[in-house]
Amino acid sequence: MGASENLTITINGKEYVSKEARKAGKGVEDLEKKSKNLGETTKKLKVGALAFVAALVAVQRVVSKMTGAYGTQEKAELKLEAAIKATGKAAGLSKFEMTSFATELSRMTGIADETIIEAQAVMATFTQIGEDVFPSAMEAAADMSAMFGQDLQSSVVQLGKALNDPIAGIGALSRVGVQFTTDQKDMIKTLTETGDVMGAQNIILGEMERQFGGTAEAMGGGWTQSVEKLSNAFGDLAELGGQAITDFLKPGVEWLTKMAEKAYDAKVAAAALATYWGEGAQTQDDLEAAYAATISKINEQKEVLAELKAARDEGE
Repeated sequence: MGASENLTITINGKEYVSKEARKAGKGVEDLEKKSKNLGETTKKLKVGALAFVAALVAVQRVVSKMTGAYGTQEKAELKLEAAIKATGKAAGLSKFEMTSFATELSRMTGIADETIIEAQAVMATFTQIGEDVFPSAMEAAADMSAMFGQDLQSSVVQLGKALNDPIAGIGALSRVGVQFTTDQKDMIKTLTETGDVMGAQNIILGEMERQFGGTAEAMGGGWTQSVEKLSNAFGDLAELGGQAITDFLKPGVEWLTKMAEKAYDAKVAAAALATYWGEGAQTQDDLEAAYAATISKINEQKEVLAELKAARDEGE
C-alpha cells in the first residue's frame, strides 16, 4: 500500500485523518501564515523605503533651494565688494552700509535685495556719485523702473551716466521720458562747468522726484508686490540657511579642489618626465627639471594628505 493510503481511515462511512496527515496539514497552514506575514512585512518595508527616499528627495530639494538662494545673494555681494574696491570706495559707503540700505529699499518696494545690491555695484562704478547722492540715486532709479516698466539695472545705467556727467547725461534721460526745462539744462551746465557737480546732480534728482518720486514705494503697497515682499522675506530666511550649509561644506569642497588640481599638476609633470625619458631629453638640465617638477608635485600631495590626517586626528 502506498503512503497516501495511510492518511485516512473510513469507519461507518466517516473518514478519520491520521496524526501524520494532521501534522502535514498544520505545517501547510503554518507555512501559508508565514508566507502571508512575510508578504506583509515586505510590503511594509517597501512602503518605508519609498517614504525614506521621498524624504531624502524633499530634503535635497530644500537644501538645493537654500544653497541656491544664498549663492545668488553671495554673487551680488561679491560683485558689490569688487566694485567698491576697484573704485577706491568712491561712493564713500561701505559694503555693510550699502547692503543695509538695500534691505530697507527692498522692504519698501518689494524689489529683491540681491537685485538692488547688483544694481548698487553698477551705480558704484560711476565715481562722481558720492555718499550724499548715492542713496537718493538708487531710490530714483527704483522709481524710474516702476514708472517706465524697465529693470532696475537699466535705470541705474541711464541715471548713473547722467549723474556722472550731467551735461552729456541729461540728453539720455530726456529720451527715456525725464523732461528738463531750458533753464534747468542751462543751470546744470553752469554748475558742472564751475565744478559743482553735486549741485547739478541735485537738480536732476529733484526733477525726477517731482515727476515720479515715490512710484516704487506706492507699487510696493499693492497686492502683487505684497506677495513679492513675502516671497523675499522667505527668500532671506533661505539665504541664512544656505549660508550655514555652504559654510559647513566649503572647506571640504576647497580641499577636494586643491587635491584635484595637484593631482592634475603631478600627472602633467610625470608625463613630461616620461616624454623626456622615452624620447630623450635635449639636455641633462631638461631631464633634471622634469624630474624635479614631478617630485615637487608629489611632495605637495603628501603635504595635503598630512594636513588632512592632522585635521582628522584633531577631530578624534
